[in-house]
Amino acid sequence: MDEETRLIRAGRTPKTLARTVGPPIQRGSTVLLPNAKALYEEDLGYGRAGLAAQATLADALAELEGALAVQLYPSGLAAMAGAMLAVLKAGDEVLVADCVYKPTRNFCDRTLVRYGVAVRYYDPLASAQEVLGLATAATRLIVMESPGSLTFEMQDVPGIARLARERGILTLADTHPYEAPWLTLTQASAEAGRLQPCSPCQEKPPPTVASPMMTPRL
Repeated sequence: MDEETRLIRAGRTPKTLARTVGPPIQRGSTVLLPNAKALYEEDLGYGRAGLAAQATLADALAELEGALAVQLYPSGLAAMAGAMLAVLKAGDEVLVADCVYKPTRNFCDRTLVRYGVAVRYYDPLASAQEVLGLATAATRLIVMESPGSLTFEMQDVPGIARLARERGILTLADTHPYEAPWLTLTQASAEAGRLQPCSPCQEKPPPTVASPMMTPRL
């Protein structure tokens, strides 16, 4: 074995790998795969997209919350932006609670509007009926934040989600950081590819990507 080969192979396989309670944390971007074909057939391809620890966390959250799927993001703004961009397109309208986190508001006002999405804000103390009364035929999504950012308004999340579902409107709830460090995207219509409901009217909606069709977009 020449010197270059020894340098890249030395220490690659530990003699013993301790079995810990949680999955080991792996730090690396290059992932070794059995062949070139596996790069395009397996979910795992690049370490920065997540390895075993991240996949295990997502699976655990999905099981604990009864969610269809969970997608992890590095920040709250990234999660909100990812969820909204997954379901909105030019010509759609989104109703947003006026108490929403400022970076999310900036994203709505500066990015969504630039892409042709209409953004309207509603009073976070409005009843579920009042919120849905603002919806139009173009309304695709209702964004809630409860408790409200800094001002702590409590919205009727189950009520809004229930009425939105009846109208075929999606609901997105950001509860970070006061209740839980994740957001909820509940499916409000029977879209093609949907396998099961995600209980948008329960007291604590699950942190879920609402349908298999939406999962790849997040």
